[in-house]
Amino acid sequence: MAATTSPVVPATIQFYYSSDSMFRFVKLRSSFRARAVKDQAGNAQLDDISISNDEKTLVLHFLRESIENIFMLFRKVSDTITENPTAVDINFTPTGGTEGKYSVGKVIDNNAYDPSILQIIDTKIENCIQYFIMSEWYLICGMENDAKINALKYQEYLKEINNLSFELRRPLLT
Repeated sequence: MAATTSPVVPATIQFYYSSDSMFRFVKLRSSFRARAVKDQAGNAQLDDISISNDEKTLVLHFLRESIENIFMLFRKVSDTITENPTAVDINFTPTGGTEGKYSVGKVIDNNAYDPSILQIIDTKIENCIQYFIMSEWYLICGMENDAKINALKYQEYLKEINNLSFELRRPLLT
């Protein structure tokens, strides 16, 4: 996860997340939850609840949906990036980083914010993505309470991202 700015016109801020790291995280998280859910014999429900490598395509679908939802917030209230504002699981080389498969969201860079706000927004976006994926996963597993809890956290993070995004679009309001 990270955020970088771009010198191209219009200047952009790119939020990017390693697709593999995101998959490994939700896979691990679902495994920990599965260990806590026992059947009548007291066995952990790893096969039924934890995400496996076979479900990666589904997780990438949820990743795409969450990235599009999150970056729609930015497009609703500011000038939009018209060419590829979001992408999922693409070959990408972050500035000063290593090429790999990343999921990316771009917003217009108005250069009127405290740079530390980017890290805060970046972390909230990453958490938001994770809660969305877990909510959708638990719906599929028939774990409605877990799905609701994760959906509520997802909605809370969306609100926080929307509020913090004001810092990135402030020049448009003056």
